[in-house]
Amino acid sequence: FSFFDVFFHTPRHALLSRFSLQPFQRRHRMDWTDVYYRNLARLMTKRTWLYTEMIVDKTLIHKSDYLDKFLKFPAAQHPIVLQLGGNKVSELGDAVKLAASYGYDEINLNCGCPSPRVSGKGCFGAALMKEPPTVRSIVNEMKEFSPVPVTIKCRLGVDDNDTYPELVNFVRETSEDSSTNHYIMHARKAFLQGLSPAQNRNVPPLKYDWVYKLSEDFPHLKFSLNGGVQTIDEAKELLE
Repeated sequence: FSFFDVFFHTPRHALLSRFSLQPFQRRHRMDWTDVYYRNLARLMTKRTWLYTEMIVDKTLIHKSDYLDKFLKFPAAQHPIVLQLGGNKVSELGDAVKLAASYGYDEINLNCGCPSPRVSGKGCFGAALMKEPPTVRSIVNEMKEFSPVPVTIKCRLGVDDNDTYPELVNFVRETSEDSSTNHYIMHARKAFLQGLSPAQNRNVPPLKYDWVYKLSEDFPHLKFSLNGGVQTIDEAKELLE
């Protein structure tokens, strides 16, 4: 079980690993966690896993002549995770094939973004939590073409699908016969209607205990807790 969110004294959150304080940059912030911000984050610490902003699979597929614009990064940014968004098995596989040669250290599937453009019109991001068999198929297809681990970023639930048994079902269905064993858990549910993306990062209550419970119920899987932790002292306290 690994931990947690930390601010870089900016509105970006981070994750801390289990045995040492290793901040991770906040994930799916479109037009935010770009290559320039990641350079800044790397200057702050070399003990950081950096995440790209979420890149939609269709962007890579339809702009394959300009892949460097979306995927190229300086070697100093290692270790770095590419986060992809989409809901079509074959298209996410194609996106991973296009990205494989760029040398990312991990590929992450976004199942947590509640933006109307993503989970509404796009029917991916947090909306995928309602379709665990689809998520499993996507992850298996992504891993087929990825030389590095494929992970899942998700919420605790979506709309009325927000009970702990439903979360357990999501984890079970997406991990059994699957190519992933690591979940980055934003420890609150998402509302696909009625709240803005900013409100979805703050209004739904945090339930850290659910993430602890998942680590007990699925001891063979790895869970990283994300959401609401704003200082290193808070992270240390959670680690204790």
